Amino acid sequence: RSDDRGRTWKHFSNALRDDTFPHQIVNIGPNVIDQPGQGVLVFGNWFGSATGPQKSDQLVVLRTRDGGERWEVESHDAGLQQYEPAVLVHKNRILVVTRNQTTGRDHQQMTWSPGKKPIVTATNMKNPRYVDTVDFSFNPVTKRFEIVRSERYRMELWLWSMDPADWKKGKWRRECRLLAREGKFYSTADGFHPAGAVID
Repeated sequence: RSDDRGRTWKHFSNALRDDTFPHQIVNIGPNVIDQPGQGVLVFGNWFGSATGPQKSDQLVVLRTRDGGERWEVESHDAGLQQYEPAVLVHKNRILVVTRNQTTGRDHQQMTWSPGKKPIVTATNMKNPRYVDTVDFSFNPVTKRFEIVRSERYRMELWLWSMDPADWKKGKWRRECRLLAREGKFYSTADGFHPAGAVID
């Protein structure tokens, strides 16, 4: 942690270590949010042990109220194996778009409040092959939610959007292709995890 805008740093050697949580591995999503009254929140899912994956249906929220030195755990059954959730705070609501690892071929939405089970909404964002972690943001110009999402089987990245008023419907609009490259996924390239993308 840096308290002087990055000039000096303090290392918390026991923070976020495998042996400080109920499970050895947690699939962390791309976003860290600082929520008033809650502290800094990180979202993910337990992923078994170092000896091999044991899939879980939990939404795991890691919370620190002291800037990262000590962490608490809150987890809830999401009803699906959700991985690497992308999180956005919009009008005091914590909104989530996550990989549905139960199928591996679609993304789902969740609305979450501290201390409560997430509300899951099915979406129309489906792929014939495996999906990966998305970037999730609110565009202040268009006033729409935006997702940067890979179509790995095509070696492409696409922009999707939604009017915030339609959040409960789970219906996203496929806007445009942002990137395409040659090659074949897994044999000539890997990656295509657009989480943390920046769009002007």
